[in-house]
Amino acid sequence: MDEPARLDELIHDNKISMKLEKVANNPILAEDPQGEGLEHYRCQLLRPDKRLVVYLSIHAEDQPLTLFDVLLLLALDASGCGMMAGFEAYRDKWDGIFASLGNKLKEIEFFWEELEGRCRQTKALQEFLGMSAYEELLTLFGLEEKRQAAS
Repeated sequence: MDEPARLDELIHDNKISMKLEKVANNPILAEDPQGEGLEHYRCQLLRPDKRLVVYLSIHAEDQPLTLFDVLLLLALDASGCGMMAGFEAYRDKWDGIFASLGNKLKEIEFFWEELEGRCRQTKALQEFLGMSAYEELLTLFGLEEKRQAAS
């Protein structure tokens, strides 16, 4: 079975639907000037007994987000959270490690704040889907080996 059909089955089996609302900003993005040209969305994922609100941003010229797109972006975020797990232990040492970068330290802080927001959304996605469906979602996109539970 191909991935779109399997994803459609996951959506159907878990009775997932989505409401999408364009919003002025994405609360998980830092005030980074490179964020210009983005459109921000509040995505409400719904199941009969659960609701999950996540925020995503895409380039303005991209097509509107579909439920498939949202699940892919959230799966990619989950993979990134897994890959970066443990690095927060070094956060208090950044000033010394990156002192020679000057202004770049602010960009690193923007990155880290955004990552933390994405990882909070990943944890909420785990709770929304349940671990079995969550792991199936990551497997559909080939991300299961890179994944670790969000903390």
